[in-house]
Amino acid sequence: MSIEKEDFTIVPIWIRFPKLKFHYYTGKSLSKLASYVGKSLYVDKLTASQSRLSFARVCVEVAVTSKFPIEIPIINEFHEKEMIPIKYEWTPPSAQIVMFLVMLPKTVLKTRRNRKADSNGFQKIGKSG
Repeated sequence: MSIEKEDFTIVPIWIRFPKLKFHYYTGKSLSKLASYVGKSLYVDKLTASQSRLSFARVCVEVAVTSKFPIEIPIINEFHEKEMIPIKYEWTPPSAQIVMFLVMLPKTVLKTRRNRKADSNGFQKIGKSG
């Protein structure tokens, strides 16, 4: 049996949304929030059952070269700008330096392609209206 080192370009990671408002604990809302970081894969059992409200936990698939934002800008259901914080349980080693640099200045985060955002970079989630 031989063991070889492989370079992974895409990995699954768990992210947390601390103190997320209860009405965002739907599959659709969690998927939209998580898609800002990567491809949404799963939620954990406590998040799915809404048994733990201190944070929502979602597994996402990300490229190891991805940027890992610390907040997601959104427009909430009241048409107000809101920042949703993100915590990472683990990030690929190359991303850890990038995260440190992102945390230094508080800048407006750029939106991902194919997402509608206002002039300040905020994305609307939730019910249309």
